[in-house]
Amino acid sequence: MAQLTLTFVGRTVGVYPLDRERLTIGRRPNNDLHIDNLAVSGHHAQIQRTDEGYVLEDLGSTNGTFVNDAMIKRHLLHPGDVVRIGKHELLYSVQEDSPLPSGDTSARIPTEDASTTGTFSGRDSSAPGSLAATTHLPPAAIRVLNGSRRGTELRLEHLRTRLGRPGKPSAVITRTSLGYTVTATEYREAVLVNDQPPEKDDHLLENRDVIEIAGFQVEFYYLS
Repeated sequence: MAQLTLTFVGRTVGVYPLDRERLTIGRRPNNDLHIDNLAVSGHHAQIQRTDEGYVLEDLGSTNGTFVNDAMIKRHLLHPGDVVRIGKHELLYSVQEDSPLPSGDTSARIPTEDASTTGTFSGRDSSAPGSLAATTHLPPAAIRVLNGSRRGTELRLEHLRTRLGRPGKPSAVITRTSLGYTVTATEYREAVLVNDQPPEKDDHLLENRDVIEIAGFQVEFYYLS
């Protein structure tokens, strides 16, 4: 099932399953997701289940609705999207045993540094292979280690997860039959694993490996 994890200043406030056709977000108590903060409008935004998937829509709020730091009016949500409403953030995720409404096979995780904005993202439905061939793998995740998104976590539940921005240094974490691998794209020299360039194009990750891309760092780890 898809869900929203509400955080405030890095602290988890609550988890809200998207188990209805429409979920409203706002400061007034009659909202499905009530956020009691002056930066949030009375009826700020809504999430609607559609044939496309879950769609976030701003309801004419005073301070706007943001996804991955970009203001939106309407946005089709993808796993790993971070919705910012006032000073609160909502991480959109989908449990592994629940198919995505849009049939997506990858995920995104946003982060930024104090001086340079960089998005760890990924939507790559052209990834070869299938999740069925990797069901024996233990569950794993990545955690952002620096920047304003420090501490943000993303479970690696899709075939491929792209880290980076188009035209910028980036890499892809792939679930393979052998394990989780990281592959640098066209800017290989900018991607490090434990402070060293990967020896192979498809570097097999080990628990607690640190991946660095153009100064941004994420830690790979297996879930207990």
